[in-house]
Amino acid sequence: MKQSIKKQVWGLLELHNPANFGIDILAVHGINGHRRFSWTSVKGICWLEDVPPREIPNAPVFSYEYPTATPITSVAQDLIVTLDERQMKWSSYEVPIVFVAHSTGGLIVREALTFLASHREESQTRILTNTRSLLFLGVSHRGLRAPTIQKVMSFYRIVGFLPRLFEGKSTRIWPTTDDCRRMLEAFAPISDRFEIFTFCDSMRSVTDHLFDPMTYYMGLPNERVIHLNSTYRDMIKLSSLNADLMKIVGPIRSTFIKLGPTPQSRNLSLEQVFRLDGVESESSKQWFSDLRSEAHHVTQEETYTTHASETHSTKAAGISADEDHDGHGTHSAHLALVVAPHTKLFVARIVRYGTTVEFNANTMNIANAIRLVVEQDVDIISMSLGYRAEIPEIQAAIMDAFHKGTIIIAAASNSGVNPRYPISFPANMRQVICIHSSDGEGNPSPRNPSPTPDCNLAILGEGVAAAWPRLLNTDREDGLRVASGSSVATLIAAGFASLVMITPPRAVRTMRQSGIGDDLSTVTR
Repeated sequence: MKQSIKKQVWGLLELHNPANFGIDILAVHGINGHRRFSWTSVKGICWLEDVPPREIPNAPVFSYEYPTATPITSVAQDLIVTLDERQMKWSSYEVPIVFVAHSTGGLIVREALTFLASHREESQTRILTNTRSLLFLGVSHRGLRAPTIQKVMSFYRIVGFLPRLFEGKSTRIWPTTDDCRRMLEAFAPISDRFEIFTFCDSMRSVTDHLFDPMTYYMGLPNERVIHLNSTYRDMIKLSSLNADLMKIVGPIRSTFIKLGPTPQSRNLSLEQVFRLDGVESESSKQWFSDLRSEAHHVTQEETYTTHASETHSTKAAGISADEDHDGHGTHSAHLALVVAPHTKLFVARIVRYGTTVEFNANTMNIANAIRLVVEQDVDIISMSLGYRAEIPEIQAAIMDAFHKGTIIIAAASNSGVNPRYPISFPANMRQVICIHSSDGEGNPSPRNPSPTPDCNLAILGEGVAAAWPRLLNTDREDGLRVASGSSVATLIAAGFASLVMITPPRAVRTMRQSGIGDDLSTVTR
């Protein structure tokens, strides 16, 4: 009777859906699985709906079920469509995703991400860009040989039970070794976008000798292998918060922590241009070292009218610019002054906490801030923000600033290569210099949107450490925090432009001869 019930429903099952959220957890079962029972122990406890709500309360949890007899490529396509429908229902266009997949479910997730990266399929909610971590549990990435599949079928016949996946079907239900090799080769080039955790079973049952744990390992440089003290079947049927389950929940929690503790709302129209990272990149350190030894060394030999940085606060939104409850402003201001230490910096605070709701409700504050700093005769306006649609009042203020000779620099966005959400506003305006992100060696960031002929400049924006407010937590003794994205790159570009503007022509020629101008590169795909 239970088997007939399982056959009736496919798609997503909502196991936990809080009002505020930080990440989405999506589970995909293996062959002959079920979206709830596959993750349920003999005690009747489904750990997906029991543990994450307690350990990661702001993480919605969903489980996906599919007809086992359907080819993997077809299921991967359906997974994209199904997840898109769910995300669009809640307007969840910027929600980070963690996939938890068992057995063939891991091949399905891999194939779906590969399809999106190669544009064989399109996501309306930027699934590829938003995917952060992949947890593979007992996934035979390198495939099962045909003789092994025959052994599995023979075993089930001997014990008198033939799963429904084999009823009238051939061994082609399982991808061959060649199929898996092809899929793995297609996935490898995009694998560095994600944190990958591969879980292996270390205990053997009567059936587990049919599966070779050596096929679980993909051999990717960013792949972390974790061994569980359980069998192949029971590794996803854990009933309590024991050591094995903590090994699985830990990577999910760490992904959530790296993204920051602030829950997001369901109404997301502001483009994400700023994200917190864990470790400062070595190429970023080298970039700033080169800046100090080459550019700053050259400019310090000249005479300036201003010998120290000056910071001026404004109240464009009626709130003090000397307070920061979000961290973005402090991080940005510090970067600008690190790149151009002899510049005057005007800070116009437009929102209090940096939430999407605030940005959507206070677009006029941005327009007022632009007009206010133009009245102060600023040379450069840096805008580390972006919207998916044009905002008339902001557009008008930018046009006025442009016609008065002000340079406007804005972030391209971190939307990734997605046709629906290309370069954001106002970076897509002809009057604005659009900035993408790169690492310290000039390689484009993986979350850059597709460049266009007028919007293809990039500068350092990956793994950059800068000041963080004391009232907000930071795990570094020096009070800095690491961030990445086109928002970070925009402030560095603005500082670089300021450095060039305040440097006398003779020093500029020296900088060019030293190759310092090469730090600003073009983005290509």
